Amino acid sequence: MTKIFISYSSKNRELVNKLADDLELLVYEPHIWFDRELLRTGGQKWWDNILAEILKCEIFIYSISPQMLSSEPCKREYEYATALGKPILPVMLTDTNYHYLPGDIQPLQIVSFTGRTEIQRSALGDSIKNIPKAHSLPDPLPTPPDAPLHPAGVLFAQISTLVMDDRLQHEILFEIDYLNDSAIYKEFVPELLEKFIARDDVLIARHLHRAQKMLVKTPTQRSSKVKDAVVAYLRDHPEHKDLSGRKLVSVAAAEGVHASYRTWNEVKKILSE
Repeated sequence: MTKIFISYSSKNRELVNKLADDLELLVYEPHIWFDRELLRTGGQKWWDNILAEILKCEIFIYSISPQMLSSEPCKREYEYATALGKPILPVMLTDTNYHYLPGDIQPLQIVSFTGRTEIQRSALGDSIKNIPKAHSLPDPLPTPPDAPLHPAGVLFAQISTLVMDDRLQHEILFEIDYLNDSAIYKEFVPELLEKFIARDDVLIARHLHRAQKMLVKTPTQRSSKVKDAVVAYLRDHPEHKDLSGRKLVSVAAAEGVHASYRTWNEVKKILSE
């Protein structure tokens, strides 16, 4: 049995499903793992499951796309696989500028899967057969990477347990302000500021006033693109329609969909009408 781990961006899920289907036909007794298997592990720590599968795999497929190169979970998966000495097979899912690839990937022969042609399928199957076998695991094992937690989720947790600490409050406001520069996370800023201001029971006056000024200057209009992504996610995952907005924040973030719990609840209400 050949144990294969596929690292990829959730935005390329459809392409990876096709890749996995082809591997089932091309490889003798394959055991193919990518994060769709997490649906069967409810109640377990999703990042621990991913790291355990990387540890067991014999081939680590690095699924190249522009979205993958900007994915923090993919970056950590690759670094862990490299530290373990796993054979890396780079597979090009969509056209991507080679200059943006990690330095140790660029010298490797990359298998193209952009057209899913018979020639490309044949090259993929041959590459699986001919890739050097993995060496023994290092002893001691490398330190596993931390889970790529949602930065807004971390801040919500810190605000909920806030204490009267001048330095901590300053750092939280700094991190909230930093999110304003992120196209992905800036929609969380108004809600984070509201939650922060609501903790006036422990807030130091100057931090309260600063947060209030920040909130006045921060647009509260939700991004239509974010709402479109939420609608698409709920339609693609009907099994998640009964989850709370707060639960969906973390569950969907693992697949690259980032929205506040209020946005999830707003969209769920609209779809149920």
